[in-house]
Amino acid sequence: MKRNIYLESNIYFLLLIITSIIINGCNKKITEPVTPTPSVTYTDTVPLMNIPPIIFGFVNTESKLITLERWQHLGEYLMAKTGIPIEIKIFNNDTDLLNGFSQQTLDMAFVNGLLYVKAREKEEVIPVLRSIEDGSPFTKSYIIVRKDSNLKTIEDLKHRKISFTDKSSAVGYLFPRVMLAKKSITDINTYFSEVKFTGDDFSSFLAVYNGYVDGGIVSQSVMRKKDDRLKEMKIIGETEAIPLGTVIIRPGMEKEYINKLNKAFLQIGKTIDTRDLTKTIKIDGYVESTDSDYDGIRENIKILNKIEK
Repeated sequence: MKRNIYLESNIYFLLLIITSIIINGCNKKITEPVTPTPSVTYTDTVPLMNIPPIIFGFVNTESKLITLERWQHLGEYLMAKTGIPIEIKIFNNDTDLLNGFSQQTLDMAFVNGLLYVKAREKEEVIPVLRSIEDGSPFTKSYIIVRKDSNLKTIEDLKHRKISFTDKSSAVGYLFPRVMLAKKSITDINTYFSEVKFTGDDFSSFLAVYNGYVDGGIVSQSVMRKKDDRLKEMKIIGETEAIPLGTVIIRPGMEKEYINKLNKAFLQIGKTIDTRDLTKTIKIDGYVESTDSDYDGIRENIKILNKIEK
């Protein structure tokens, strides 16, 4: 029996949407800041100070429960090493997190580079640290296709289906769009037969793997996963280097606290007792950061704005 690829494709993406709705719906109750409960014993710890807690914000990227559990471990590490009380707060989306700074209910946050640039335009937030993955504070986006296809170049994808992740992502949309524009592909809706958004880059990979799209945008981290299915993929395009996420703080945050927190962050991945932590938070470590580290994102935003006028 001949497969109805069109029907399968729509069912696949419908299931992605339904799954997302169910996950978000099941986690609506987790809205208040949570003080981490210590579960790991660290060396060279200091007593907890009797001061108001630092509110540390994150945008929900999986389910709220999983996201909260992931970053609680970072919070308890920072408390153990600095003595500063930390409360973890998970936000539903980028806008809610930015409002936290506007309403002065948020002291610091970990955000992707694109969100930082937006936050900087709205609030005078300060970048202090950049995350490291696979030994680098940069990543890349790739366009992948199946090895068993006859697609060898980006131009071969003309009139084919392609998947991006999310328009709010530098890795999943901004940088790939600019890369395509530099190849004179400015109108993706006419160049490709169909453009889909999967929500995350692993789902974009699965869309290619399962044949629902011909090409997909994925991150460097996805291509480095230990998944045998990736062996069936090939890369036909890649972006320039993209700066990874940054820890940002509110203006006026106490210098003493900043110095203590920075020192603790910079030890992550360099000491024996932080090895398990790096696996939990999926970050290898941190390096110091400045605003100019994200000028590349600003330049790509300008290019994209001209394209999409």
